[in-house]
Amino acid sequence: MMTIDRRTLLATGVVAGLAAAAPALAMGDRRPALLVADLRFDLARQRAAVARADGLRVLDLAQEDLGQAWRGQLGHVAALREGPIHGITLWSSQYICECFAREHGLRLEVLPQVAADSALREWVLA
Repeated sequence: MMTIDRRTLLATGVVAGLAAAAPALAMGDRRPALLVADLRFDLARQRAAVARADGLRVLDLAQEDLGQAWRGQLGHVAALREGPIHGITLWSSQYICECFAREHGLRLEVLPQVAADSALREWVLA
């Protein structure tokens, strides 16, 4: 049986906590560079309207191909580290963004569920 002293337990807890908080710490107080939103949904349209009013660029997944966007606008934002990429999309679009973002060294943070009855997921890549 392995014994763990108090110091080891505390150090392990601190390291695990920092690793779990890395995406949030990476975003910090930085303003998102853009919003990726599936504007087929009312909630996403509401968030996009607020983002546009704040001067953010909005990528409309109802109009844009996500793969092409990552080879263009999204990839450019990620490569230049212009700021976090915020999203409110279906799970499948979130997954595609997460896969492309790994190529740029970005990590995904899934935010709390936007609404109990919503299929949308809110996330940040930083």
